Amino acid sequence: MDSLVISLQVITALGIFNVWFIRSGAKTRWRGGEARNMKEEFGVDRVADPDRFALFIDHMVPAVSPKEEDLHQITRDWGHQNNVPVYERRGIGHHVASELGYSV
Repeated sequence: MDSLVISLQVITALGIFNVWFIRSGAKTRWRGGEARNMKEEFGVDRVADPDRFALFIDHMVPAVSPKEEDLHQITRDWGHQNNVPVYERRGIGHHVASELGYSV
C-alpha cells in the first residue's frame, strides 16, 4: 500500500510540475481559475513534507538552448527553495526515482 501511495504522489507531483513549469504560459484544463503560481493555486508557500518528494531533470539534457537551461535553473531554484532534492544527469527520472527509493 505504501508503494501505491508513493507512486500516486510522484505522479501528482509530476503533473503539477508539468503545469507550473513546463507549460507555465499555456492554458490547461488543470490550472485553477486565473492562478499564476502555486501559492495562488493551492494556497501554500512551500512543500509541506519535502523529504517525500524529489525533482528529476531528465529531458532536454544537456540543454541546447538558453530557454532549456532557464527551465533547468528554475527547477533547481524551486527545489532549493522548497528543500526538495533535484537529480539531474542520473538517468531516466522514473528509473532513478525507483533506484533512490521514491517509488517501487
